[in-house]
Amino acid sequence: MKRTVSIVLICIYAFSFTELHQLFKLPVLIQHFNEHQKVNGDLTFFQFLTLHYTTPQDHDARDMELPFKDFGHCAVVQTVILPVVKIELTEKASDTGSVSYPVLYKKFIPSSYLSEIWQPPRV
Repeated sequence: MKRTVSIVLICIYAFSFTELHQLFKLPVLIQHFNEHQKVNGDLTFFQFLTLHYTTPQDHDARDMELPFKDFGHCAVVQTVILPVVKIELTEKASDTGSVSYPVLYKKFIPSSYLSEIWQPPRV
C-alpha cells in the first residue's frame, strides 16, 4: 500500500512540476502527423518532426497544440547545494588557567530600575 501511494504521489509531482504533462499531447502529435500524410504521402515522421520543431517559422494554432511547443506551464525550482564545512573549535590554553567573562547585564540595567517597575500588586 505504501509503495502504491508513493508512486502515485511521485507521478502527481512529476506531471505537475515538470514537462512530463506534455506526454499527454502525444495523441495530438500522431493525429497531426496523419493529417500531414494525407496531404503529402511521401512525408516521413522524421521530416514531420523536422518541419514542426526545427523551423523558425510560425505555424497555425493546430501546430502549437503539439507536445513540447509551449513551455509556459512549468515551475522552475532552483536549488543551491552548499558544501559541508566542518568547523572545529578548540580551547586555547591560557596562562592563568582560568578565563573570566564580564557580566554585562549588571552594567546596563540598574537594579533600582528593576525594583521600581516589577513590584508585586499592593492592596
